[in-house]
Amino acid sequence: FTITNSGTANLTISGITNNGVDAASFTVTNLVATVSPGGSTNFTVQFAPVSAGVKNATLHIASNDTNNNPFNIALTGTGTNAAAPVIGVQQPLGTNLTNGVGTNNFGSVAVGGTNSLTFTITNSGTASLTISGITNDGVDAASFTLTNLIATVNPGGSTTFTVSFAPASTGVKNATLHIASNDANNNPFN
Repeated sequence: FTITNSGTANLTISGITNNGVDAASFTVTNLVATVSPGGSTNFTVQFAPVSAGVKNATLHIASNDTNNNPFNIALTGTGTNAAAPVIGVQQPLGTNLTNGVGTNNFGSVAVGGTNSLTFTITNSGTASLTISGITNDGVDAASFTLTNLIATVNPGGSTTFTVSFAPASTGVKNATLHIASNDANNNPFN
């Protein structure tokens, strides 16, 4: 903000304050200054909401101006949720998986044979999703080969990777897949 003095005597700013329900969302430089006739000075108000929604406060500039003391300014701003990525995993395409729940079955495969499943990673968030790696573990992890995908998925975008099942012996084989990403709520996605 710029304070100007269009009068013929020095304007003395004795302080700047704010109040109102959301005053804590607005940080004000408590400027104390003298402004010469025809001169000006600046101060800054910073808006930093701690929650989402419309925030309101009133700014008060105290001075020796007999007609406008204090000079009041309404402040408003809207807090939004920070941008964040949201991972989703589908298998098959269009069927959403739940982190840590359920099993993807590769079916019966003859020893020496292979069956593959393609997984789709989606990002329904508002920031880029960074896939930092895909790993698997468990007793039979060696039976499952996967692409160690490292990728960035834009908001609303998707990418795919494939897991191949090639058993070296007969019997049920189990492993767990882990998708590491920057999704704060589902890292890793298992």
